[in-house]
Amino acid sequence: MDVQLEKLGRFDEVIERAEAAIWIAETGLQPYSIGFGLFGLGLTHLRRGEHSCAIPSLERCLDFASVGVRPRHTAFWRQFSAPPMPSPGELTRRSR
Repeated sequence: MDVQLEKLGRFDEVIERAEAAIWIAETGLQPYSIGFGLFGLGLTHLRRGEHSCAIPSLERCLDFASVGVRPRHTAFWRQFSAPPMPSPGELTRRSR
Protein backbone atom coordinates (compact mmCIF):
# COMPACT_ATOMS: atom_id res chain seq x y z
CA MET A 1 0.00 0.00 0.00
CA ASP A 2 2.82 2.41 0.81
CA VAL A 3 4.37 1.96 -2.62
CA GLN A 4 1.06 3.02 -4.13
CA LEU A 5 1.00 6.11 -1.92
CA GLU A 6 4.53 6.92 -3.08
CA LYS A 7 3.39 6.68 -6.70
CA LEU A 8 0.74 9.27 -5.87
CA GLY A 9 3.42 11.52 -4.37
CA ARG A 10 2.16 11.14 -0.80
CA PHE A 11 5.62 10.63 0.67
CA ASP A 12 4.90 12.43 3.95
CA GLU A 13 2.12 9.97 4.72
CA VAL A 14 4.36 7.00 3.93
CA ILE A 15 7.13 8.37 6.16
CA GLU A 16 4.67 8.86 9.03
CA ARG A 17 3.46 5.28 8.66
CA ALA A 18 6.99 3.89 8.55
CA GLU A 19 8.01 5.83 11.65
CA ALA A 20 4.89 4.62 13.47
CA ALA A 21 5.62 1.04 12.42
CA ILE A 22 9.18 1.31 13.74
CA TRP A 23 7.93 2.72 17.06
CA ILE A 24 5.37 -0.08 17.45
CA ALA A 25 7.98 -2.73 16.57
CA GLU A 26 10.49 -1.27 19.04
CA THR A 27 7.92 -1.24 21.84
CA GLY A 28 7.06 -4.84 21.12
CA LEU A 29 10.71 -5.87 20.62
CA GLN A 30 9.95 -7.38 17.22
CA PRO A 31 13.28 -7.56 15.38
CA TYR A 32 12.05 -8.34 11.89
CA SER A 33 9.40 -5.64 12.10
CA ILE A 34 12.00 -3.09 13.20
CA GLY A 35 14.22 -4.07 10.29
CA PHE A 36 11.45 -3.91 7.72
CA GLY A 37 10.30 -0.55 9.09
CA LEU A 38 13.81 0.92 8.86
CA PHE A 39 14.27 -0.49 5.38
CA GLY A 40 10.93 0.88 4.20
CA LEU A 41 11.67 4.30 5.67
CA GLY A 42 15.07 4.39 3.98
CA LEU A 43 13.66 3.35 0.60
CA THR A 44 10.93 5.97 0.82
CA HIS A 45 13.52 8.67 1.39
CA LEU A 46 15.56 7.33 -1.55
CA ARG A 47 12.52 7.34 -3.83
CA ARG A 48 11.79 10.89 -2.77
CA GLY A 49 15.37 11.86 -3.60
CA GLU A 50 16.35 12.57 0.01
CA HIS A 51 19.54 10.55 0.08
CA SER A 52 20.93 12.19 3.20
CA CYS A 53 17.74 11.22 5.07
CA ALA A 54 17.80 7.66 3.72
CA ILE A 55 21.30 6.80 4.88
CA PRO A 56 20.66 6.87 8.67
CA SER A 57 17.67 4.52 8.36
CA LEU A 58 19.49 2.09 6.10
CA GLU A 59 22.66 2.23 8.22
CA ARG A 60 20.58 1.56 11.33
CA CYS A 61 19.02 -1.37 9.53
CA LEU A 62 22.52 -2.73 8.81
CA ASP A 63 23.65 -2.04 12.39
CA PHE A 64 20.57 -3.85 13.61
CA ALA A 65 21.46 -6.81 11.41
CA SER A 66 25.03 -6.99 12.66
CA VAL A 67 23.86 -7.37 16.27
CA GLY A 68 20.83 -9.45 15.34
CA VAL A 69 19.41 -12.18 17.47
CA ARG A 70 20.84 -14.82 15.12
CA PRO A 71 23.76 -14.69 12.67
CA ARG A 72 21.47 -15.25 9.70
CA HIS A 73 19.83 -11.88 10.40
CA THR A 74 22.96 -10.11 9.17
CA ALA A 75 22.86 -11.81 5.76
CA PHE A 76 19.12 -11.32 5.50
CA TRP A 77 19.22 -7.56 6.11
CA ARG A 78 22.40 -6.93 4.12
CA GLN A 79 20.81 -8.28 0.96
CA PHE A 80 18.04 -5.70 1.31
CA SER A 81 19.78 -2.72 2.90
CA ALA A 82 23.23 -2.60 1.38
CA PRO A 83 22.48 -2.36 -2.37
CA PRO A 84 20.28 0.76 -2.38
CA MET A 85 22.57 2.80 -0.14
CA PRO A 86 24.39 5.43 -2.20
CA SER A 87 28.09 5.69 -1.55
CA PRO A 88 29.43 8.92 -0.04
CA GLY A 89 31.05 9.65 -3.42
CA GLU A 90 27.70 9.38 -5.18
CA LEU A 91 26.14 11.81 -2.72
CA THR A 92 28.96 14.28 -3.25
CA ARG A 93 28.57 14.10 -7.04
CA ARG A 94 24.78 14.47 -6.80
CA SER A 95 24.93 17.49 -4.53
CA ARG A 96 27.10 19.50 -6.93
